[in-house]
Amino acid sequence: MWKIAIGEIFRALVPGGWVELLEVDLDNLHLAVGPHSNKVIGMVANLFRDMQLLSGCSALLPDILRETGFVDIHSELHGMPLGRSAGQDGIDGNRTFAAGMAAFKAPIMRSVDGGNEYVQKEKEFDDLIAGAKEEWLASDAEVMFYTIYAQRPDL
Repeated sequence: MWKIAIGEIFRALVPGGWVELLEVDLDNLHLAVGPHSNKVIGMVANLFRDMQLLSGCSALLPDILRETGFVDIHSELHGMPLGRSAGQDGIDGNRTFAAGMAAFKAPIMRSVDGGNEYVQKEKEFDDLIAGAKEEWLASDAEVMFYTIYAQRPDL
């Protein structure tokens, strides 16, 4: 589906325009800092597996962009701190990333009957995310993500 989506972005973008993609590097997380965060990582990994989602798409996107016709392609790896030790950046990153993890609630709760071994009720999910958020705040946890950008050539 990435090839189709990138093709549509190319089609809709004006010549000379830029696309910017931001993808979390799920294969390179530094979040396993306690029992709650370990469970959150396992829960999300299982969801990606069960939904047949591509966790390493950031490695493939530059080639897909090139094949589609984009030029001047760049891929940059960044870390977003999630702990208090990084000051306000860490606190803001923690809040943002925890909100992103909370967005997985509905699909994870739908997977309860499909083998989700981590939580059975919404309150358990909420408590798990809250616990992970506190673990991240108290540590040097960080999430890695790629910024990938490319230009549609001028005609």
